[in-house]
Amino acid sequence: MNPSNPTQDQEAESRKRRERIELLQRKIQQRKEEGAMYRAEIRKKEVISSDSSSKAEEEMEPKTMKTNKQNLTFERGIGEIEVLSQVHLRSVEKYDQEVQAGNYEPIEEIASNICENCERNIQEVEENLARNDKRRRMVNPCDDLKKNEEMPEEKALEEFSKEEVRNLVHGKEFCEFFDRSSKLIEKALDSGTVNLFGDLLEHDYQYEYQDETKEFYEMHSFNDKQLTKNRVVTSIDWSPNVSELFLASYSQSFEGNINDPQGVLLVWSLSLRSRPEFTCSSQSQITAAKFNQFSNSMIIGGTYSGQVMMWDLRTTSSPVQKSGIAGGPLYSLDIVGTQNSHNIISISNDGKLCIWDTKMLINPQKEIDLKVKSQATQDIIGATCLCFPHGDANNFFTGTENGTIYSGQVHCRPEKNIIEPFTGHQGPVTSLSMMNSFRDLSSNASNLLLSSSYDWTVKLWNPKLQFRPIWSFESAEDCIYDVAWSPTNPTLFSSVDRDGYIDLWDLSKDLEVPCVHYKGDTRALNKLAWNRDGSKMLTGSADGNLKLYGIEKNLQKASEESLDKFETQMFNLSNNSGRNI
Repeated sequence: MNPSNPTQDQEAESRKRRERIELLQRKIQQRKEEGAMYRAEIRKKEVISSDSSSKAEEEMEPKTMKTNKQNLTFERGIGEIEVLSQVHLRSVEKYDQEVQAGNYEPIEEIASNICENCERNIQEVEENLARNDKRRRMVNPCDDLKKNEEMPEEKALEEFSKEEVRNLVHGKEFCEFFDRSSKLIEKALDSGTVNLFGDLLEHDYQYEYQDETKEFYEMHSFNDKQLTKNRVVTSIDWSPNVSELFLASYSQSFEGNINDPQGVLLVWSLSLRSRPEFTCSSQSQITAAKFNQFSNSMIIGGTYSGQVMMWDLRTTSSPVQKSGIAGGPLYSLDIVGTQNSHNIISISNDGKLCIWDTKMLINPQKEIDLKVKSQATQDIIGATCLCFPHGDANNFFTGTENGTIYSGQVHCRPEKNIIEPFTGHQGPVTSLSMMNSFRDLSSNASNLLLSSSYDWTVKLWNPKLQFRPIWSFESAEDCIYDVAWSPTNPTLFSSVDRDGYIDLWDLSKDLEVPCVHYKGDTRALNKLAWNRDGSKMLTGSADGNLKLYGIEKNLQKASEESLDKFETQMFNLSNNSGRNI
């Protein structure tokens, strides 16, 4: 089908929608005229009743009050149907303009969804008006009041005072309603379609946008001048169950006022770009946060004060649970286990690993002091990050301030928690990323570990085969703050640094130069996170700005040829490790 020449069926569909609008507008005009006549008759009867006896006035008063109330309902119905009709009309006009411009196919589904939603809402309003017409005929001021059936007495409608209106507008229920409704309207204006009746936390909405001409391209930025200005992004996480949602935690504002919360956590939506979907806060800086993959509405976080907190997006912005101070600052935590049995694992800067029950966060179920033997003493591990292999709830890796990476186990004797050190970095380790599990990959190319550091390098490890890195990526010109594997392409990973650059590395192509070297921000980029299908990536900067990037389809998944080259590369590196370090 040629988009520039719409078919007869498409033109007929547009005409039907326009006819629907014209019919609704005629109905609106007719009801306006009926309403004017209706009010005139009411005023006429009120004048007549003023000359009648007091008994006649008593008989007429409750009926007139009932009629006035029904007339007000009638006018409200007219207002609702007018608003919906105008929204529908603008959608049809936009639809026709796109068809004439030759863009029928991309907007066909969007326009159809808008019109269907509007028509469904218009039908509901018409049904309400029809029921009101039936009640109106029961009490018609044009008929003799003595012939009408007795109607129950109701109180007259009272006008609100300015103070009552002010209290109503600033009330909790009205503010919640206005916030919820305005977000729906913004989503409809931005994306062209929105689920009016579904629960955002229970229904997964697929946000689609693709630029076929670029390998890596910027899509949108997310920030809030009031909540994120002058705050450092400390963590980013995509919702594992609702692909539209992602969260970011922020440090304390270094230029804020005394009333600002120290810790801020915002949940953003891809279809709501101007403000966050949910806002959470704490009395301490939030240093790490993650969605609970076993409960869509729950978020866990660690704070600089050493506490673990939990927020429920269905309730208030304050934590619904929080622990006592279990140790030093918590820079990393995770949820491991299954749907029926899972725990929070946190690690603090003083080397204390804690296991928490999600139902009771007051005290940890178990505390482990991670120490390393050195000659006659035991040194405390200054932990900076924590990483669990995919699907593993026992084995873990932790990066430290002295540049060493340690492997350990959660469930074993205390003296056996730290198993082996991995040495190679010359500065503090800033992040760790474990490759997802991929089938049909050899032991040389699976379960690989990436680490970033203040020594300006990203190092690649094969923990099952080597205790030293098998390769070092050294193209960066400043500290590297975060690194992460693509969740869908085993040959691809990304990193961000203090210069504000984003690097994408394809290990099947080149080990010396990144395939993408992009200036993402003028400030340092602290964090990055891939979405679950590998099509998008988020970065967080030192000034509280989040940016969303799109990934070309060819990079989202590796071809068989790329996988073969990758396995060959990893085999050679595993057998020649250390020669390039």
